[in-house]
This record gives sequence, structure tokens and C-alpha cells, in this order.
Amino acid sequence: MRFKFLHVADLHLDSPFVGLRSAAPEHVASALQQAIFSAYDRVIETALREQVDFVLIAGDIYDGKDRSLRAQLRFRDGLARLARSGIESFVVFGNHDPLGGWSARIQWPAATHCFGAQNVEAVPVIRNGVRLATVYCISHGQKEVRTNLAQQFRANQEPGLAIGLLHANVQGIGGHEDYAPCCLDDLEVAGMDYWALRHVHNKQVLRTESPAVVYPGNTQGRSRAEAGERYCCLVSADADRLLQELVPVDAVRWLSEEVAIGDLVEDQELLDQLDGKCREIMEDSEGRPVVCSIDLVGSGDLHHDLSRPGYVDGVLEHLRNEHSSNDPFVWVDRLRVRTARGYDREERKRAQDFAATLLEVADEIRAHPDAIAEIREELAPLETQMRKALGSEFVAEDAELLIWLARAEAVCLELLEGDRS
Repeated sequence: MRFKFLHVADLHLDSPFVGLRSAAPEHVASALQQAIFSAYDRVIETALREQVDFVLIAGDIYDGKDRSLRAQLRFRDGLARLARSGIESFVVFGNHDPLGGWSARIQWPAATHCFGAQNVEAVPVIRNGVRLATVYCISHGQKEVRTNLAQQFRANQEPGLAIGLLHANVQGIGGHEDYAPCCLDDLEVAGMDYWALRHVHNKQVLRTESPAVVYPGNTQGRSRAEAGERYCCLVSADADRLLQELVPVDAVRWLSEEVAIGDLVEDQELLDQLDGKCREIMEDSEGRPVVCSIDLVGSGDLHHDLSRPGYVDGVLEHLRNEHSSNDPFVWVDRLRVRTARGYDREERKRAQDFAATLLEVADEIRAHPDAIAEIREELAPLETQMRKALGSEFVAEDAELLIWLARAEAVCLELLEGDRS
């Protein structure tokens, strides 16, 4: 029998946006304050639009164990909308909202199934007398659960899909607290067809089948460290096949962009380039407001102007005046200068000094894939720290490393030679 379900995780209702460097105008601040709840509304609307049979909510519904009444009522109201359309919901609690936290005494929809923390429970999903699936789950009773909960899961020999709903940190997915740690082998031997996981805020599809193992990520980014689209996962079951589609549900999007100054000569060219970038961001946001950080990179004639006191502040003020009143708005939260003065690279290499040697070494690295692989290996232990420093996900792909190499080269030359302009 064909059916569909929605897998959502890390709602973090009532969690504030963090990291804005300056006060935003009222309409921008209001959108940010409502973003978490608006993303949750988009999840509910996706479930209703797609006419799913049930929704899996894989933990960290709230941002803290002492969740607010406001957050609990908004969550309950969304589940009630699902129930009125005949859609069941299955809810697990994680490390941010363990069962030991405060809960209001309010009426929950009969179609909502909340799992306890004592042992793995199995709840069937039945439609017209046919068992579509069995959902297996256990919640966190306290924040720090260090035991391997995945080892407690074992699928019964029942018809329909076996779905494991779990808050866990799978080995190899770095940068996160090691709560309920497990490995892929633990998930494979449990007999599940689909693992609905949470805890990792960036989407990670570890396996697409036998069993499918999916982290959809959180539904709304809350800082530059959570830039880009945020999703829930729509799963279509047809015979023995499971098709997964990541559906964007974020209400406000964080982005980190770069604008190169290498070919720019006049100040107006810089303004035009930045205005064009903001328009491009707005067109690509699919109707969502955007909070973005822009880095000016490369080397060129404009580097001297960018170093003038107050110059960058003036450019930032221009961008905010031009684009924050649009609908949807683009709010440039940060404009960062990461440029260097222009220089003739080939001419500089002909000088027999330390700077010329540095450029030669950089060229050797570019020409040898093994050297790039060695850099990636050296950076691997620093992944968590680099993610925090960069304010975004660390991606150690060859193309990204070559960009970093070019930046390092420009910075080193600047430090070695100073600003001669």
C-alpha cells in the first residue's frame, strides 16, 4: 500500500535568533522573533498539503527543559491541526527537552503519541485495517544520556514498515555532543526500514535504503552557523521502496556570501556588485527574508579604499537602506573585509626572496592532489573549532581548500610586505 509520512526534527520552539551584530529595524526584528514558530507552521502546512498519513517529530521540540507555556500551546495547536485532518503524530523528546523538564497540564490530541523514557515502545500505524508501519521509539528522561539507545531497538515481525525514531549521535558525524552515541552497525542490525534521527542540525542522509538513515536537520537556522536551507523530510513508501525528499521549511534564511574585488576599480562598481548580490539573494530565497553576511575577498585596487576609516560602515549603511525595506527583505548583518592590495603575481615570483618562495610553494600545492589531501588530513582534527570560527559548516572539499589557499597566500603577502599604497 502506498503512503507518505513526514520526518521533522529539532524544532527548538522558543529559541531566539543569536549573533546579530547590530540592532535591526522593527520589521526585521519581528520576523526574526517569529521565525522559529513560522517554520513550525510551514511543517504543519507541508504535512496537510502533501496529505501524509503520519508525522514523526524526532525530539528537541523545545529549546530547554523548562519550556514556555507559549511554546507548548503552539506545538499542541499544530498537532491538533494534523489530528483534525486524520494525521497521527509521533513525538520523542531529546536532550534539550527531556521528560524530566516542566510540562504544562494541557489537553493533547488523541492522535498524538508521546513516547516515554523507560524502554523502547512500539506503536502501530493502521489505515483501513491495514498496518502501514510500526513506530519504535524511546525518549530522553534527562539531558545527558550517554548509553547506546540504538542497541535497545529490535523490530518485531509485523507487516508494514519498521521505523525507528531516535535522538542519537551516529559515530563519524562530528561537532556535536555525544548523546546516545551509536554507530551505523547498531542501526543496521535493529531490523528497521527507516531511521528518523535528530541531534545534527545540518541535514545528513547517511543511507537511502536498507535501512534509510536520515537527519533532516533543524527547521529554522538561528545564526550564521546554521546558514542555508533548513528542511523536513517527506518520505513516500511504495511497495518495498522509500523515496525521500527534503522540503525547505525555514521562514528566515541565513546566508554567507562572497564578493570578489579583483576586477573592480571604482567605488560605484563595488556598490553595483553588492547591490546585485543582494538582488540575487532575494530572487533565490523563494519568498523568504534573508539575513546575510558578506565577505569582500580577493586583491585589487579597491583594497586601499576599503581600509579607510568609516568606509565599510558607509557601504553597509547603503546596503541596509536599499534592501532591508524590500519584501522579502535582505538584511546585511555583517560586511567583512578580507582583501589584499593588488600585485602582479608572476612578476612577484621572479624576485628571489621569501615571498617568491611562498608563491612557488602555493603553486606546487595546487598542482599536486596529494598535497591537497595532506592539508585536508591536517585540518580534520580542527573541524569543530573551524566550524565555530567560520560561523558556518566546515567543508573540506578540494575546491574549498583551493579558495582557502588563495586567501592564505594574499594574507601572507600582505603581512610580509605591508601596505605600500
